[in-house]
Amino acid sequence: MPLSDAEKVSLARQSLAFYIGWAHKTDMDVEDGQAVPQPHHETIINRMEEVAAIILRTGDWRNAGQERHTAIVAPPGSAKTTLLQGFYEWLLGLSSLGYYGDNWADMIHMGHVSHSADQAWRMSFAVRDTIEHNDVFRMCFPKVKPSLKWAEKEWRVAGCVGIHPTFAALGVEGSMPGFRWNFLGLDDLIKPEAVKESNLTPTDVEAIIYTVQEVGMRRLVEGGCAMLTNTRWFERDPTSWAIDQGWTPIVIKALDENDESFWPEREIFSTETLLEERKRNPEGFALQFMGEPAPAEGIEFKREWLSYEYDQLPWQDSEDRMNYAIVSSWDTAGTRNQRSDYTAGWTAAVDLRTWDIYLLDLFHEKLEFPELCEAIRDSTLYKFQPQFVWIEEKATGQSAIQSLQREGIHVTGVDAYGQRGSPKLQTVTNQAKITLASGRVHFPSPEFAMVYKLDWVEMSKLALLMYPRGQHDDIPRAFIQLIFETFRQQQEFGIYDPQQKQIGWGESEGERVLV
Repeated sequence: MPLSDAEKVSLARQSLAFYIGWAHKTDMDVEDGQAVPQPHHETIINRMEEVAAIILRTGDWRNAGQERHTAIVAPPGSAKTTLLQGFYEWLLGLSSLGYYGDNWADMIHMGHVSHSADQAWRMSFAVRDTIEHNDVFRMCFPKVKPSLKWAEKEWRVAGCVGIHPTFAALGVEGSMPGFRWNFLGLDDLIKPEAVKESNLTPTDVEAIIYTVQEVGMRRLVEGGCAMLTNTRWFERDPTSWAIDQGWTPIVIKALDENDESFWPEREIFSTETLLEERKRNPEGFALQFMGEPAPAEGIEFKREWLSYEYDQLPWQDSEDRMNYAIVSSWDTAGTRNQRSDYTAGWTAAVDLRTWDIYLLDLFHEKLEFPELCEAIRDSTLYKFQPQFVWIEEKATGQSAIQSLQREGIHVTGVDAYGQRGSPKLQTVTNQAKITLASGRVHFPSPEFAMVYKLDWVEMSKLALLMYPRGQHDDIPRAFIQLIFETFRQQQEFGIYDPQQKQIGWGESEGERVLV
């Protein structure tokens, strides 16, 4: 027996899923005229209903901590933004039902922030249009009516007469007025085109995070909640920041652990289509469809290249030790605040007969400048006594070189790759890839690392697999410098034959690799 309108209204006020299915047309499966939410929709909707209870100040809302905020990661096309629109409408409608008393219109305020103002305004327009023209919404929440101040950027419902609008839409790079919000929606703060065109740097990402943390979150009223919906592009991104802060994560993966689709009824998400996309573009698939900053096999550096290991030190005795050169490579930073980078220093043994590289140690800490000089001094004079010490000659590295050289310590400055007169960064990265692919770079085995308490091995491999999308690039940059400067030494020693063709990236695996 069909439900009456009164029964539908009652259900719509109780269930966000029912409201969205009734109020909005959909191309999803329908049952009795209503959209049938998929399991991943139900996961997100259930969380939104929990958040609404806190915002409406029901139950134990006063004791809700950082976990009241939510970070949602889901594949593009999974309807996360559509659900967010429905949540704005439903939350506003519920606010009119007595939770805030007669003055409800001056008590509910919502902000929507996206990567651009234009994108944010689209959401504002969609919610505003529902309030003004959607018959189902007006039937469910008749007290919510548009006011005379009805613009795209910010608007008010009738009865909202205070300084804070009902809804404000903003771009994350613009200024955020001093509005107060009960709910802050953060939708796709990183523009996909900027990532694809490599126009977004880690500093840009940190600026976005800073805006959210120091501006957006400070606008929330008591009991206010934030919800982040986005696709992951970097290890250090708004999602990683939110999870570090204690937000509740909701991660929707396109493929489960058995490689089955999360939404097989849709052709674009069929298991076959997803597997083909993963094979075609593993990096993009890991980011966009699995919520992972990098594919398991790596981006620039492939996992299989990092599998060459040694179980004992490469030299047999003190006489054999003379066949090895100890080298050290440093990427430096000279501050220790929250947003500063790390100092990374690799030490390796190079077999001068084969030019195989055996990684011995990795220094990785945040340091002030005096501590930076002390770390390099200790490694050079006492711990490893390398014959070659390469330090990237920029900022703190340049100052460290000058300070150490005045002490009589032999260190060599390396011009930052990509600067005038230096090889391009991608050129030296490709050389590092060739060397790795040839099996000439050896990591300590798990057994060796356990015996000698080398806790950096797995961490460094992860950093290399994440490059260039990792939170910090100091480990990969020092590693690339180590490989390339060793390669230069090989050329200077006269062992490298420039007439011998090197393998080029993308060429047949049958080509000879010469390093």
